[in-house]
Amino acid sequence: MNKRVLSSVLALALIFGSAAAIPKTAMPHSAGITAAAETSGDYDYKILSDGTAEITKYNGSCENLFIPSALDDKKVTSIGKLAFYNRSQIKSITLPRTLTSIGESAFYGCSSLLEINIPSSVTSIERASFADCTRLESVTLPENITTLEDATFFNCKMLTSISIPNSVTSLGSNLFYNCKNLAKVSIPTAVTRIGNGAFNGSKWLVDRQDEDPLVVVNSILIDAKKCSGDVNVNKDVKVIGEGAFENNRNVKSVTLPYGITMIDNRAFYLSQISQINLPDTLVRIGDNAFLDCTKLKGMTIPRSVEKIGNEAVGFYRKTDPTQEEIYCEKIRGFKITCFSGSAAETYARMYGFDYDYVLPPVVRLAGSSRYDTAADISKATYDKADTVVLAYSMNYADALAGVPLAAKLKAPILLTNTDSLDPAALAEIKRLGAKEVLILGGENAISKQVEQKLEKESIGTQRIAGATRFGTASQIAQKLNTKPTDVFFVYGFNYADALSVSTAAAQKNAPVIYLTTNGELNADTAAYLAELKEYNCVKNAYVIGGDKVISDDMMNKAAAALGLSKATRIAGADRFETCVEVNKTFKAFLTGNKLCIATGMDFPDALAGGVYAAKNRSPLFLVNGKAKTPALNDAQKAYLKSVKIDSYAVFGGTGAVEDKHIESIVRNK
Repeated sequence: MNKRVLSSVLALALIFGSAAAIPKTAMPHSAGITAAAETSGDYDYKILSDGTAEITKYNGSCENLFIPSALDDKKVTSIGKLAFYNRSQIKSITLPRTLTSIGESAFYGCSSLLEINIPSSVTSIERASFADCTRLESVTLPENITTLEDATFFNCKMLTSISIPNSVTSLGSNLFYNCKNLAKVSIPTAVTRIGNGAFNGSKWLVDRQDEDPLVVVNSILIDAKKCSGDVNVNKDVKVIGEGAFENNRNVKSVTLPYGITMIDNRAFYLSQISQINLPDTLVRIGDNAFLDCTKLKGMTIPRSVEKIGNEAVGFYRKTDPTQEEIYCEKIRGFKITCFSGSAAETYARMYGFDYDYVLPPVVRLAGSSRYDTAADISKATYDKADTVVLAYSMNYADALAGVPLAAKLKAPILLTNTDSLDPAALAEIKRLGAKEVLILGGENAISKQVEQKLEKESIGTQRIAGATRFGTASQIAQKLNTKPTDVFFVYGFNYADALSVSTAAAQKNAPVIYLTTNGELNADTAAYLAELKEYNCVKNAYVIGGDKVISDDMMNKAAAALGLSKATRIAGADRFETCVEVNKTFKAFLTGNKLCIATGMDFPDALAGGVYAAKNRSPLFLVNGKAKTPALNDAQKAYLKSVKIDSYAVFGGTGAVEDKHIESIVRNK
């Protein structure tokens, strides 16, 4: 049998947090009242390290007590633990202005005390300080405290109102437990934590439960014990507070809003909840948060959760009569659904729960042809666009440098034939309401007839073309950004590396320029780089791909042409590893949690998809979608495990990237 001894947090809470009892540590016991080191009149005291005095015990019988500011010339700065315990004759107390701290249970059980004015010099009031002061009617709290600790005013039945200072940020558990007449409480907006049962049994809480069974303070749901059935938590709630649903036997399911960041300790302890959704804004699940929720047979925990407390989910309490101890034991059949590498997976492994991975949503953007696929990608990217970029569908030469420009213009890239405008492209241009089409490349790539067709449709055109692919890339670069700080160099006679860097280049508003393997710089390229050198604007130059496609000599020439001492090479063993290295290098810019997948064995789908990826700030992930297993190399697998991916977009049909390869990518997460 897999047993775990109940966590210390719950063990204390069972004594303290849920029942009408002060914690044992706050109650008198023989070891807690000892002979003081010094005595002065009615007071025992001890000398603190700073030479001041702490009162450890009061031995007098006064009803109206004036606590002195000094004992034997030692300034009184502290009231010690249990110092005035059970002095039921005391009706009033005047505290000295030398006082800085009031210890644990210091005035516990002063049942005749009517009023207490705590001076502004006090900065610390420890737990249960005024617990069981059953006739206490009035309290003035100092402005310098930041925390009202557990059970400070436990069972102060006659207390009717209290003003909590603006300095306070935390209210402890059972703070006003059983303060039956407490109707008025001012809680400052600075309070970010309210402990379990802080207001249980108070008139203040009862009145608010009557208004709404979900009692919310400062975006913290502090009490939901009166709600029932299927509960929808208000969208303004950010925290499910300690014990908020504790012991609620009538709640069935809970829907939490987007924006919830924490489910605090014991939030649903002993409730009858059988279903809950956890939004992907949730960061922390506290200790014993769902303990003894035996109707809850499993849970899907989002990747956003970074910390899961002790026995937070999947456990129930079990008493071992032979050892008189309470254990936490796993709920039989409880299963966790989680993301690979997440805190939830770590939790499941640590406690030995069955678990499975969440399979994030996958959308495939594909048509019956490359033209239709580009149009489908456009539809998923923009509802409308003033400009469209048009590229030749059968050759990448002019188009690869166009992704950063299209992204800047918020324009999709559509594909067409040489001599006629593809119907899918025309239909998409009309759907977008585009006023202008930028044509990439000369008339040998996209003919004059296509231009004329667009003009007949009352759509303006502008052609960006050079004498060669190098010239076209340079002209695209000039239209993109006249003074870029970054430049990307790629091999001009293949497409893979240009595709890999397209989304990063778009995020940096940086041009993609073509180079050859060896030899001299193309004349158009050299002229463009000379212009940038004159502007003295480029700070970083990157060469994408290994030295077999762009030699070190060519890389150095390109850097020198910009006036730089060197360029940075980003490369892997092949095009797929190079793509991974690009994504890793520019991860600060590729912050989206969507992975965009395309074949690295052809260009059209990744070209059109580059704009979609850029808009979503997402990495483009090239695969060999038709390869036999293994579909992913080790570098790709390692990369997938290192990034947070919540959804996937696949560019192209199964002829480009087979379903089995998509599954291997998703499962690898």
